[in-house]
Amino acid sequence: GNANNVLLVLPVPSNSIYVAGSASGGTPFFMPLSALFEGGALPMSPSSGSAANTSAIVWNGNLPAGAAHTVQYTVKPTIVSGVITAT
Repeated sequence: GNANNVLLVLPVPSNSIYVAGSASGGTPFFMPLSALFEGGALPMSPSSGSAANTSAIVWNGNLPAGAAHTVQYTVKPTIVSGVITAT
């Protein structure tokens, strides 16, 4: 059947920042991720924060049976050496 009220949350990896304007298929979220689960906060509009304050890219919607939804975004590393792991 259909999947209704689907919430996709793609966190910005630690030691990186979101590249403004790079999200497609989702919206930058400028609050701590815990806000998504405390009172049902909805994604903020892109004008509500800055790229440095983006904690995740989120999408909320309905998917018909067999459908897919793609979310893409770019991040910039903020460390000189080491490993960035997206989980």
